[in-house]
Amino acid sequence: MAEKHAADIDGTPVRWLEQGNGLPLVLVHGIPTSPSLWRHVMPRLTGIRVLAFEMTGYGDSIPAGRSRDVSVSAQADRLNALLDKLRIEQAVLVGHDLGGGVVHIAAVRRPDLRAGLLITNGIGYASWPIPSVKAMRTASPVLAKLPAFALKPALGVLLARGHNSTDAAKEALGVHFRPYAEHGGGRLRHWTYTTPLPFRTRC
Repeated sequence: MAEKHAADIDGTPVRWLEQGNGLPLVLVHGIPTSPSLWRHVMPRLTGIRVLAFEMTGYGDSIPAGRSRDVSVSAQADRLNALLDKLRIEQAVLVGHDLGGGVVHIAAVRRPDLRAGLLITNGIGYASWPIPSVKAMRTASPVLAKLPAFALKPALGVLLARGHNSTDAAKEALGVHFRPYAEHGGGRLRHWTYTTPLPFRTRC
């Protein structure tokens, strides 16, 4: 069973889920989710140490994101700082969606920490921000005035695209909408933060 953890990273509260022992495997979610994205994956990962990192401004870290840099670059620096704080010398980094950009940058900036790198449906230099995020940026003045519940249908549409059944999509919506309902949805900066990735790399 994964346990919740938190630490202070240069004045920013950083949260993650953790389970097991062995070679560290670090999971990084994307937009618009949280470490809960990995809730069906983590129980299958045995014999290793698994950490599901929560990006600032997402999940239960939504409040911290209102006054801090939530760019992909800043998230990567926080991730590396957390690994240093936990005295993790090497880890396999796994990133999905926006998290793919985070682990990519983290691995390039600190190759000494990288034991492996896996990116699933990740963003890249030439593909970020994607059209839907650009649209959210345009609509940000309106989004900022909406109550959280008004965003639930849009979140449901986004999540439905990534599930193979209606029941699975509904379950995911219930899990991922909770932080938005508790902390407010339309005022979140990550919906509209579209800073490009800071560099190109060859893999």
